[in-house]
Amino acid sequence: CITCGSPRVGDRFFQRAFEHAVPNCWRMVVSGDVITGIPGGRFTHVGTQVVWTVDGELVLDPSFIEQLNERRQTQSLNHHRMWSYRLAVQAWHELYDADSGYVPFMWDFGAVPDEVVQEFGSSKSADKRRHVKLLHFRQRYLDDNAHELEQSMRLWLDSQALQISPHVAQRWKKLILDVS
Repeated sequence: CITCGSPRVGDRFFQRAFEHAVPNCWRMVVSGDVITGIPGGRFTHVGTQVVWTVDGELVLDPSFIEQLNERRQTQSLNHHRMWSYRLAVQAWHELYDADSGYVPFMWDFGAVPDEVVQEFGSSKSADKRRHVKLLHFRQRYLDDNAHELEQSMRLWLDSQALQISPHVAQRWKKLILDVS
């Protein structure tokens, strides 16, 4: 089950019954979509939230802090329009998956209205594209050189005249590999 821009649809009892009957449900939301916040009160959402931002970011099952940050974004009915959802998915694909050769099937609603284009514009900056490319390069480098990095780490640890317990050395190794 996948929903796009769904408002809150029921109370907690409905939510539990629905999620028991449909365990794999994804609730797609474009950041700033005002409709996804209504109605208030005892109504709640169903499914796992996936937030798309207009600049191509995706947040799966956002934390409390991420939800607070998302609520601070400009709320607009234009963010609820299907063109906005299409633009957000396309922005993510252009940033993170364009090299795969996969071209996502997107809804064809014709030309994007001018007010949506003006609101979203070309929100992906050159810096963002460069940062994503650097992240891809870094991951490929780490994948290709994992063995050499581990050996360098061992040589460095061996060169130090430190008596480090294997447990502590293993934790440092994991920390350095996570950071690099």
